[in-house]
Amino acid sequence: LARVYSDGSKGWFGFDSLNVGRLIMERARWVRRVCRSGDRVAILGFAGEGDEGSTRVFEIEEAVYRTLGISCDFVPVEEAAVEGGVLVGPKGPYNVVVRYFLIGSKFERRMPGFAESLKAAENVTVLGGASYEVFTSKFLLADLRCSQALSASERAWFKLIPRTARLRDEWVFWDGIPIEPLVWAERNQSVAVLKPARGAGSRGVILGATMSVQEWRDALEQAALDGGYVVQERVVGDEWPTAYWSESMGGVVVTAEAPLFGPFSVNGWSAGCYVRQGFNPGIGSLLGGDRIESASCLASVP
Repeated sequence: LARVYSDGSKGWFGFDSLNVGRLIMERARWVRRVCRSGDRVAILGFAGEGDEGSTRVFEIEEAVYRTLGISCDFVPVEEAAVEGGVLVGPKGPYNVVVRYFLIGSKFERRMPGFAESLKAAENVTVLGGASYEVFTSKFLLADLRCSQALSASERAWFKLIPRTARLRDEWVFWDGIPIEPLVWAERNQSVAVLKPARGAGSRGVILGATMSVQEWRDALEQAALDGGYVVQERVVGDEWPTAYWSESMGGVVVTAEAPLFGPFSVNGWSAGCYVRQGFNPGIGSLLGGDRIESASCLASVP
């Protein structure tokens, strides 16, 4: 079901193929309802953003769309442009686009203004746009965590989430205590974390504990000017001593860094969890482009 990979070598996870298939089929039906006769569809994503597993998803989605009679291609964002009111890729123009990337990702920053140009293109219908990002936005998380309109039982649930607020010069409430997020972040550098509100996969996360005082002040100033960040109270994870076999290092590597867990399912059934764990010592071992990590699955067998 899954294969261990480490420190940058490629690998793959088993995934819930049944539910993924249903998701793609429903999306394909949505696209077909939107398309008019003669429309060409671009599945638009960053080819370099994931491993071979994510690029396979693009290929699978292409195949599903074509079974429904939809003319489509996967178009790498790196090879796309907006010209004459349509999206143009290596295989020609497209007037329906399924956007497969988060606004604000580090890859989109290499093409400033591209997403805005695509949205403004006169002859392009963009699907998978900003509406779905409400479910991935940390602004929503921050607003719920700071809300005074929730009932006591609802607030008790949200206490399970680290204290989070929009990085703004305003007063908010954390567990009934008023704070100013910018002031709190500056005064509590050792336990403060900055995160892009629309980021994913630990991209753009800044840990105050890893920076000098001046670097942290500069990061706060830049994030506040950007307007797209939240500040969060850091939660210290438990150490988890683990040994991995590293193909590239040619031996066993031992680490005790705090791991990142996520649900792992097979055909709709819970099968345990996947694990990401960094080899870099110290705070933030799973952050940064130079990180060395292992990813694997802990399978539960009934």
